[in-house]
Order: sequence, then structure tokens, then C-alpha cells
Amino acid sequence: MIRIRDLVVADSAAIGHASYIRGAKTTFRLGGLLSTGRATAIRLLFNSCDVNSRPSAKRDIMAFEIPREALPLTTTSSELVEAFTQATRIALEELTRSWPMPLPAFCLVGAWRGGDLFASLKLDKQPPGELLLVIPTAVLEELARRYLGEEEPATPELLDDVAGEFANVIAGQAKTMLQGTPYHYTISTPKVYRSYPQIAAGRTYVVLPFEVDAGIFVVQVALSDGPQ
Repeated sequence: MIRIRDLVVADSAAIGHASYIRGAKTTFRLGGLLSTGRATAIRLLFNSCDVNSRPSAKRDIMAFEIPREALPLTTTSSELVEAFTQATRIALEELTRSWPMPLPAFCLVGAWRGGDLFASLKLDKQPPGELLLVIPTAVLEELARRYLGEEEPATPELLDDVAGEFANVIAGQAKTMLQGTPYHYTISTPKVYRSYPQIAAGRTYVVLPFEVDAGIFVVQVALSDGPQ
């Protein structure tokens, strides 16, 4: 275990890509590739964090377990990680006034099993890609309340609409950032599933986990740099 001031990381070999995390005195960057076949709980405790946009807030980030079947990020994943990380942060900040903190990214065949609602959006290019928002219902309910400005619990239909809207805005933000790159795409209409989507079976995704005060969700991206 490595301890760097307020940053505590269990098993440094399992760290994937993450954004800069700024402590009280020092800036750290989490780098390297995820170790295949390890389930690793990562706990971050810090006093100030610029990625959370609340420099005075002290937050105890909940444990996140990387799946045992996770794969290392490829060398070509960095552009996607950067674009969709920034897109997710911008979308959630604007829509819900929440501040998502990126957790270490990794690759995964199929969908993350930590959520029970899946918003899928086809990214139109050749070959076609996909954005998959995987989120626990309890987390979505809280984010939907902030987005809709309502205190009453949302109906399942309304939650589906909100999940689709979140996925659509994230994809739109990333599309703008990837303009002029081999990853650029056009957007289709999102589809929402309340059971494990068969479309995810056998597909390899870049998985971007995020933590907000309501809990953890992930954005998964399957996108090649082939011709549009």
C-alpha cells in the first residue's frame, strides 16, 4: 500500500487513468495500466480537489472495486478517456449541479454489473460505436430530483427519460470535443434498459467510473478510430 499525504491507494499496480487530483500541497497524477485479474478497492481521502470544483470541501470517497475481469487500457484509449471524462463532468455539472469525480478507468467486456439501469446510445460511424450509461436506480433518482427540481419520487418512465437525456448530453459534449479526430461520430436516439442489455455481450468498452455524493455510476464507451 502506498500512502502519499492524503492520498491512499490500495495496490498501486491496479491504478488506471484518472484526472489530476490536487492535494493541499502537492499535485498527483494517477497513471499506469490496470493489472488484469485483480479486484482492487481504491479509497481516496483528500482535503481539496480541483476535479470536484469544491476546493474547501473534504470528502471521503467511497470504495470502488474494479472487476476481476477488467482489462488494461490500450495506448489508444487516452483520447477517449479524456473526451468522455470531461463531457460527463460538464454534463452533470450543468444538468444537476453535481460534481462527478473520475475514478480509475479500465477496459471491460460487457457492461458493469454495479448498476441496474442502462442507457444505450449508438454512436454512428464506421464501424458503429456505443455509449452506455450504467447507473444504480438510487443514484439516478437523486440526480433526477436535482435535474427536474421536484421533491416527489420520479416514476420509472420519467427516470428512463432522464437517463436517456444524461446519456444524450454526455455523447453530445464528447462529440464536440472529438470533432476533427478519427473518433468523431453522429448521435442516435438513446434506448434505456432495466435488465442487462444483450447488446453489451461480447463488446469491449472503455469504462469510466465516476463518484458523486449520491453514489457511483459509470460511462462505457465502445468506439474505434476507423473511418467515419
